[in-house]
Amino acid sequence: MENRNFDNVVNHYCYAVNPHNGFSIVRLSRGDTFVTKDTSLNRLVYVREGELTIQIINSEKFVVPEQHFTFIPLGTPFEFTTESEVDFLMLSTVMVEMICHRVTMPHPKLDKLEFLTYSPQTHAYRAPKVVRDLFATVCEYLEARMGCTELYHLKECELFLVLRFILKPDDFRMLFHPMFEKRIDFKAKVISLADKTTSVNRLAEQLGMERTSFHRLFKQEFDMPPAVWMQRHKAERTLKYIRRRDMPLKLVAAELEFSTQTHLNEFCKRQWGKTAKQLREEV
Repeated sequence: MENRNFDNVVNHYCYAVNPHNGFSIVRLSRGDTFVTKDTSLNRLVYVREGELTIQIINSEKFVVPEQHFTFIPLGTPFEFTTESEVDFLMLSTVMVEMICHRVTMPHPKLDKLEFLTYSPQTHAYRAPKVVRDLFATVCEYLEARMGCTELYHLKECELFLVLRFILKPDDFRMLFHPMFEKRIDFKAKVISLADKTTSVNRLAEQLGMERTSFHRLFKQEFDMPPAVWMQRHKAERTLKYIRRRDMPLKLVAAELEFSTQTHLNEFCKRQWGKTAKQLREEV
């Protein structure tokens, strides 16, 4: 039996811009436990082989059978366990909410498509062939180590468009209903925009909110002022990039919009008392 931290072992090489977003293939042995401290992302989990037990912390536990998928909304702490070998594909994203709001197509009357079947006892959906084929293609890309960010983003969009086609509007909202709650909607938008701005005022503007209302709601949902959260977010994001040995530190500085590698080092010294190179060597 092995207890491993999800954040340290899942392979996210496909998303170079943010190594903790995107599709990942995960394989567990009997008795393994996977946990994660990162609840800032929506997770769609598809079991390719075996059965996966998902424990929602301080809530229910359910088993996702082979060729079924389930959805775990952001803000939900969870852990995965298994009584046998299991192989699953997981999509980690904050973009689902954005895609869902853009999709307005009516439900088509297509007799040739197999529709989803929900299993209440497992809180999971049996994946029809069109969805299984899409997942299989993504897995082939991952196993071939195809590392194009845009390719996987297109497959992510395709997945939700396909799900929209094979679900009636009410069923689609039922599957992804947490994303339509105002609280989750606000959090998803903050997280998706936080990487693109360092200004609290600019973030409030992008959300179309008056500054006072934004601060009040932010503190209510994140338990801290926005300036403090954004500084922590920037530090966590910087550390994740630094720990990627396949990414030169000069590129890390450019991706995180530090003007030079020297400025990256100055930020690291303020946060952790070490340079970026020293932090990388600790891994």
